[in-house]
Amino acid sequence: LYVVDPTRPRTVDVASRLRGRVRGIVGGAVELVLMNKVDLAPEWEIGPPEVGARAGGNVDVMEVSALSGHGVDAAFHRLARRMVEMPCHASTEIV
Repeated sequence: LYVVDPTRPRTVDVASRLRGRVRGIVGGAVELVLMNKVDLAPEWEIGPPEVGARAGGNVDVMEVSALSGHGVDAAFHRLARRMVEMPCHASTEIV
């Protein structure tokens, strides 16, 4: 889960670098980018398509507000649903 502030595009670049490091360690983890401060959308300097592209592509991007709670439940539901749908690669071998 990566939270970015569209009023400060640099946070998207930081999230992208972090995402690259996480993917290098974990591989195909479930990921979601949250654009915080939806209540300040008129002040955003970057929109959802650019956030997705700058975050490295192939990732869900959702708009949320930590202040009002808008979209937060939906984001966690999507994250949980994606985790459940993800194929399990765990070994079934009992040691």
